[in-house]
Amino acid sequence: MHSCVKWLSSKCLTVLQTRYILCIHLEQIIKLSTLYLDNNKITSIPDDFCAFTNEVETLGFSYNELTEVPNIFNAKSIYIMNTVDFSHNNITGFSGGDDGFKGINAYTVSLSYNKLKKFPKALFKSGSPIQTLDLSANELTEVKEGEMQGSNAHLLQTLDLRFNKLTKLCDDFRATNIPYLTGIDLSYNSFSEVPTQPLNCSELKAFAIRYQRNEKGERTLRDWPVGIMQCPSLIQLQIGSNDIRKVDETITPYVWILDIKDNPNISIDLSGACSAIQNGMYCCSTIRHRISADVIFG
Repeated sequence: MHSCVKWLSSKCLTVLQTRYILCIHLEQIIKLSTLYLDNNKITSIPDDFCAFTNEVETLGFSYNELTEVPNIFNAKSIYIMNTVDFSHNNITGFSGGDDGFKGINAYTVSLSYNKLKKFPKALFKSGSPIQTLDLSANELTEVKEGEMQGSNAHLLQTLDLRFNKLTKLCDDFRATNIPYLTGIDLSYNSFSEVPTQPLNCSELKAFAIRYQRNEKGERTLRDWPVGIMQCPSLIQLQIGSNDIRKVDETITPYVWILDIKDNPNISIDLSGACSAIQNGMYCCSTIRHRISADVIFG
């Protein structure tokens, strides 16, 4: 086994080119705030993994060969990390299962680019205090009611579900469960209608549902979500690259970032936002009744 350890700073450690996790008592060496174990060939992490201390705020396991999220954290810990990254692995589940997983005590958790076919219920059931969750580029087909419920589910603010195979959402996405949701991205899925559950979250500022396709590559989303302009806090809407037809709603200047490009059959009246367009609040180009806006979901 070859292991190369590179010190990046007095509080940051990167471990490179190793296949195994060593039980190193780093607290006897230095109190780290950042530990990167990215870009290795790590296949598993034991539950008694002790290579990080209570002072660690950022922990990275991306680009490895993990098949499970290790049960090395505790959602009830008084020490809350900033970021835990398990992206770009082969993760299909959680060590300990839905009932035995102890949770992750971090504000931001990334499980993007893995092989999750079921929604990570274990994160919410364990009471993980997650504010930002990235589940993009997995194999999710549904979220069953109850899977996103837990003692700290209400803390969730940002959710990335792009590049999955979702066709609908359950009532867990309503304000009664996640009242402080500010942004959700459902782009690159298979919705045939805009799910309304997140739209009743009073704090929702950004909603994206671009590029909905079925298995044949056909555009599945045709109907405009009437009433979406009434969402009290919404300022950013991305619904481009679909097949939206007639828009029976007055477009207000309050949603000042609007992406409706690449809807080849769209018919929309933007007269209600003329003043905002003139003042540069929209970046639009018009061809007869077709409107195109190019913006970025942030």
